[in-house]
Amino acid sequence: HPRHDEDVESLIREGCATIGLPAPAKIEWGSYAFVQGVPPALEFPRMEKHEGRPQYHVRLTFDEFVRGIVAMGAGRHLGYGLFRREC
Repeated sequence: HPRHDEDVESLIREGCATIGLPAPAKIEWGSYAFVQGVPPALEFPRMEKHEGRPQYHVRLTFDEFVRGIVAMGAGRHLGYGLFRREC
């Protein structure tokens, strides 16, 4: 789904800009987590307001250091969209 891929990446880039992050150098996303032990995205409860929208796990790579805890996306105030730093 090339068009779908562009739409997802565009939304992720917009989300980064909305919260003041630099543009990511690399965006990876999919149904399965990049962290061992985290369930697939489809196993997380859907937010009622966003029923029908796909949910994905996302990994972002930046060319510059990003400080702090990062929470991004429509569900960031409900515990979704939380990012952790990879060591």
